[in-house]
Amino acid sequence: MLEIFSPLARRFRRELRRGRFEVRLGAPETTIRQFESTYGVIVPYDMRRFYRSIDGMAPSEWAFDSDMRVLPIGEVKPVHEEFADADDPSSSQPAEAFVIADNSISAYFFAIDLRASDQPVYLVHSEPIRVATGFSDFVRKVLSDSRKLFHGEHAA
Repeated sequence: MLEIFSPLARRFRRELRRGRFEVRLGAPETTIRQFESTYGVIVPYDMRRFYRSIDGMAPSEWAFDSDMRVLPIGEVKPVHEEFADADDPSSSQPAEAFVIADNSISAYFFAIDLRASDQPVYLVHSEPIRVATGFSDFVRKVLSDSRKLFHGEHAA
């Protein structure tokens, strides 16, 4: 059985409350399964636990010092659906990755590659920058306002 409230999700909820942001309920398992069916992917265990305990952030709420918004599962879409040029063969965008967060009212987007074995998270930019290894690593960096979110995993 899936323990819904992971320590990471509890911390995320606590930080939202501290900032006086809305704390959303978790997504139903059926919603996550529909996402998987629609896109032919498997949501990894840590990401599933997170979304089951808190379904991202409310519209128009960019929290933390980094002004980050983790999207609800219903708003998570492939990069190629969000950015018209992602399907261009000359584009280096991770077209098959899924946009999971935006920063500063859509100034920057972050996408996870659910088809890769280590599920890297990228800053979707003119040249994508790998910023995290997996969903939990990404959320931990959001919570700590890590510089690595904007400068890559090897940033000082």
